[in-house]
Order: sequence, then structure tokens, then C-alpha cells
Amino acid sequence: MEPTLTQIQEAVEDLKKGLATKSEITALIDKKLADDEVKLKAGVADQLKPVTTAVEEMKQITEKLTREINLLQRSRFASIRNSDGLYKGFWPSFEVCKDFGLFIIGHILGNTNAQEELKNKGIDCHYIDKEGNIVKTKAMGDPLIPEDFMAYLVERIGIYGVYRRNAMVWPITGGSASFPIVTGDPDVYCLEAGVAPSASDIGFGAAGLSPKVWISYIPVPRATMESAAIAIGEVVGRRLARAFGRKEDAAGFMGDGSSTYFNYIGLTQALLRVNATPALVRALAVQATPGAWSAITAQDLTNMQGIIHDDADDSVDLKWYCHKNFFYTVLIKIALAMTGSFAAEMINTAYGKNPQFLGRPVEFVPPMHRTKPAVDHVPLLYGNLRMAAVLGEARAYTLASDASVFFTADSVAIRATERIGMNNETGVGTATTATTPEDGVVVGLYADIA
Repeated sequence: MEPTLTQIQEAVEDLKKGLATKSEITALIDKKLADDEVKLKAGVADQLKPVTTAVEEMKQITEKLTREINLLQRSRFASIRNSDGLYKGFWPSFEVCKDFGLFIIGHILGNTNAQEELKNKGIDCHYIDKEGNIVKTKAMGDPLIPEDFMAYLVERIGIYGVYRRNAMVWPITGGSASFPIVTGDPDVYCLEAGVAPSASDIGFGAAGLSPKVWISYIPVPRATMESAAIAIGEVVGRRLARAFGRKEDAAGFMGDGSSTYFNYIGLTQALLRVNATPALVRALAVQATPGAWSAITAQDLTNMQGIIHDDADDSVDLKWYCHKNFFYTVLIKIALAMTGSFAAEMINTAYGKNPQFLGRPVEFVPPMHRTKPAVDHVPLLYGNLRMAAVLGEARAYTLASDASVFFTADSVAIRATERIGMNNETGVGTATTATTPEDGVVVGLYADIA
């Protein structure tokens, strides 16, 4: 029988109690890795993909969302209340949640009672036209999410998105933007010793951002009334933040320049693009023994720590990034084999809220490789994303109903948009053959499958 991550977790808990041994956990992990390999080769992943039409998918999404809304109302919002009755959901309070729901029902679905209730609360709605100008007339544009909700919504996207939570956010005010980068450190001089500064003692450069409009669709029952404002506010807010956060992760970490990733280059591909020969990329630690993930060693990982730029370690933002399956089937096995404090660290943190590995936090990134693919790849990153990745943000999130998308007769499409740009190529260092070789503030493990 194939071991599961839950069984591995239970085994680690038993290890804490002295009811299991490290060799038993290692055996479980080896079996899971082997089963993952078999599944991959058999094409099980492709077989499990739902073979449905777009309309059927939208029906399923609509039905699920409707069930969520109805369940929240029938349960008197039990899932978003603490035992003392206080709000614990997506928004900061029941009141804000309800107001966002009224915004959806009133300005998106056209319910005049909801519009009037918002107006009486002093919440004004503006619109954004096709040229990006903010206007006050609905007929001229789509509703701009009011500032009463905007800041918190953007913050919550970072809860679901690893990339946004860790990258440097840079404001975009026009059609495009650039941000300054330091291209070199200053030297230190001593005039009394006859050492004067050169003509260019420090270098500055600029890197560009190419903002694009990202669009998502959320189906909402057409008959929704203002009485469902809290449920609508909770479900739509959470789904909106989760959808954008996950897509930002996909583009920011795995983007290969294709339309799938909106033509953006993610961190893993940025590393691979430094040079066609991985061994020449200063920010890549090449797996010493080619083969399966089971061939990755502790030395491969400590090599990553050795090649990263000195400035990356600020004791705050330096982290590991990988899929959780890589963590539980590769990193945990390596840490346990190292024994001592590293094994203790893994045992004590691996299944908590803040897992750590070799003294640094670990962030789980769903779009990164879950199992070993059929080509050489980068399944693990180690770096300071605040220095390596830039997310340009126009802060112009809009919501509008959209009749151009085919939905079932009892629902309406809410079209959500955000305008952002990305740049992940300024912190990956250079090739060893560069005129001025530079280490990366983010480095990767190059998994050589042989």
C-alpha cells in the first residue's frame, strides 16, 4: 500500500514519543518516492485530469459557491465565528464583510437597495474607464473596489500567495514602470594614505516592469439579495484573493515566458536562463549524483547555502522555497539522517505552522515541482525574495458583471481584474564567465536526472 504524507507525519510524531525509529521513517519516505516515480511514468497525473467542458466546469463552480453561501447562512455563519461569537473570517470584521457583500450585490449585480445602504454608510463607488481613468459614472466604466476594502484585500492576497508575501512590492503609476537596483557596492577610501575614490565609486541601474491586466471570473447566483451580503462578502473576497495569489505564485516561481504564465519569467527559469550550462551558473548548486530525488544529499543543499550572496542573509527574509511534497519526502529524510540539532529541528517544526530546515524557514509553493519531472529542473530555491523578486502593482482592482462569458441561466459572472508586473531576473547573479561575476541573492538546486 502506498504511504501517505499523513502516515509519514504520524511516524514523526511516534519518533518524538520513542515509538518509531528514523530508519522506519526513511523507509516510508523511500516507498513514497518510488510510488510517485511509478505514477509519473504511468501518466496517472494526466489520467486524473477532469475531462469536462468549460460550461460543465463553470456549473460545478457555481454550484459549489452556491452551497458555500447557503451553508454559511443556514449555519448562522458558524464557520466564521469564534466560540465567543466574534468574527474570524476573511475580512477584519462582520461589518466590513457585509459592506463588501453589499458592494457586490449593489454595484455589480445592480441591487438598488444595497446601493442605497452603502451610500448611507458613506461608502462611495467610483469607476475606471478603458483608459484607466477613474470616473464617477457607471455607464463609463467598471466599478473600482472602494478604498474601504482595497488595502485589506491586497494584504489578504499575500496570505494565499507566497510570492506576493515575500517579494518587494513596487508601485506602478503609469503605463509602465522601472525600479532602481544597486549594481555594485561602494569601496572604502583613505585620503591620508593616498587612496582616493575613483570616478564611479558605486553603480546604480534600473530594471523594468511590464504591467498587464490579470482577469478572473467568479460566478454568483443571479437572485442574490442584500440579505445574503455577509455570505457573499466572505465567499467572494476569499475566492478572489486565493485565485490571484495562486496565479501570482505560478508566474513568479515557474513562469517560462509562455502565455500560460502571461509571458513572465519566474525565479526558477530566471536561474536557468543565466547560462545554457548549469555548472557555469553561479547561483545553481548542481546535484552531485545524477538520478532520482533520493540521490540528493545534504552536501547538495549545504552547497546552496555556500554560494548565495552574503547580503541575502538578513536573518529575516532568507528562506527555502519548495513544494510541500519535496519537503516531506526529500528534506525531512536528509535532516533526520544528519542527526543532532538538525534532526531535532525537523522533528519539532516539520508539522507545525512554521517549518524550518537547516536553521531557516521553509515556504511551501504549490506550483513548484511536486514529483520529479522527466527533465532536469529546479525543485528547491534558497534566497531572499525581498531582494530578488519585484512585484509591480497598480492597485487598480476592479469588479464587474460580464455577459460575454457563458454561464448557466441562474448565475452571473463577476469579472475581477488586477494590474501588476513582475521582474525576477535581477537577483539571480551571473555566470562564472561574466566580466564581473556576481553571486545571486536567490539560488537553486539543479536536479540532474541523468
